[in-house]
Amino acid sequence: MSSSRQTQRLGLCDWLGSDTPMREDFCSDNRLIDEKLGSHLADTSAHLSAADRQTFSSPVLGSYTGDGKQSRTIALGFKPRFGVVYAKTNFPLVQYSPDLGYVPCAFGFFSASGCSLGLSLADNGFMAQYYSGSASAASLPWLNRSGTVYFYAAWR
Repeated sequence: MSSSRQTQRLGLCDWLGSDTPMREDFCSDNRLIDEKLGSHLADTSAHLSAADRQTFSSPVLGSYTGDGKQSRTIALGFKPRFGVVYAKTNFPLVQYSPDLGYVPCAFGFFSASGCSLGLSLADNGFMAQYYSGSASAASLPWLNRSGTVYFYAAWR
């Protein structure tokens, strides 16, 4: 006699002490486990592929020196999914001081879902902006200030 009970989720043999296991029961259970586990592991919506894992674990790191233009494209050779940019020497976040006025924004994120002030996506990289006029808002993009070194990390 085969198993008189099966497990709830996969229907594998769940023998009672009085059952007599048969070789075919083990083979059937192994095929079922292989099918279910194989389908699950191959499901790229539930798991990252090896290529995706490599892409996400290896950001493209780089730097550029601002040229002072209002906008410029930083070419990466791909359209990034996500990234961050920050200036080496400026305050990274916007601050206001009654004595100094507005301190520009020299830090930001870019992604397909949206970008921080002064950043946008391009087909082959990202665009960085620089605003050199007078302060009329609480934050000004300073992500391409002439002579300032900026670092970035971008994920494919």
